[in-house]
Amino acid sequence: MSLLVTKETTLDAKLAHLTDILVNYARSKQIKPEDARDIAQEAIKDLSKDSRRIEETDLNELMPWVFAVMKREMSMFFRTKQRKKNLLDKAFALFRSAGSSPSAFNNAEENILKQERRELILKVLAGLGPTEQRLYELTIDGYESPQIARELGLSVLCVRKKLSRLRNLLAQKLTTRRLKFQE
Repeated sequence: MSLLVTKETTLDAKLAHLTDILVNYARSKQIKPEDARDIAQEAIKDLSKDSRRIEETDLNELMPWVFAVMKREMSMFFRTKQRKKNLLDKAFALFRSAGSSPSAFNNAEENILKQERRELILKVLAGLGPTEQRLYELTIDGYESPQIARELGLSVLCVRKKLSRLRNLLAQKLTTRRLKFQE
């Protein structure tokens, strides 16, 4: 699909065309279609902040800038994805270290329950927002509430409330799961 670029080409048409180009570019880098679309939309949000430049400049002249923005968005996407993976790995390691004695691991039923609990905890943590994930990550790393508050730009009270909600959420999910399993 080619866009005939004229002075009359609208900003929306240019942005739509750029979105298609960026999605195809991300797909060429073996990124899943839904992730490619999300990354392209984030890049378009950044690009549209300078709408005057987009309106007044030929599309071909914009491409180096467009791809620089897209590469930055892709980099941020992969860093965020890696940070989430690291958080889940740390949570899993913490959960594993809080497990039972080695003799309990020989019990098949115990292993099944532990695996279900691990999966549930990882699922809960994966559903957290970026601030809550970072808060949990800092907690796992041994930071105290005041240090976490400074790091995240929150009040100590807010950090304590978020941690309390997270602990309650995990406890609630684990208790609910245990009750269902025992029935």
